[in-house]
Amino acid sequence: MDTLAGVLTPQQTLDRRTIADLAFSPDGSKLVFTVTEPVKGKARARSLWLLDVATGARRQLTFAGKSDGSPQWSPGPAWTRWLPEALPTPIGSA
Repeated sequence: MDTLAGVLTPQQTLDRRTIADLAFSPDGSKLVFTVTEPVKGKARARSLWLLDVATGARRQLTFAGKSDGSPQWSPGPAWTRWLPEALPTPIGSA
C-alpha cells in the first residue's frame, strides 16, 4: 500500500484475490461465492467456493482454471449453477 495515502495502486489490486457474487442458499445454511485469483499472464481465473455458515468450513467447487461465476441456487438447498460453461452440480445437503 502507498504509505502516504493508504490507497492501493491499480497494480496492487490485480495482485490480490477477490471475493464476489455471494449467494446464500434458500435456507441460509450455505454461501456460495466467486474467488478471483491474481493475474497470471493476461487472465484472472475465477472459481466457486462453498461456505458452511454454521461451521465456517469452506471448500472449492470448481477447478477448471477458467472464469466460473454468477452462482445461483435452486429453490431447494442442494443444487447450485453458475456461468459460463458448467452444468448444475450437486453440493450435498447432509
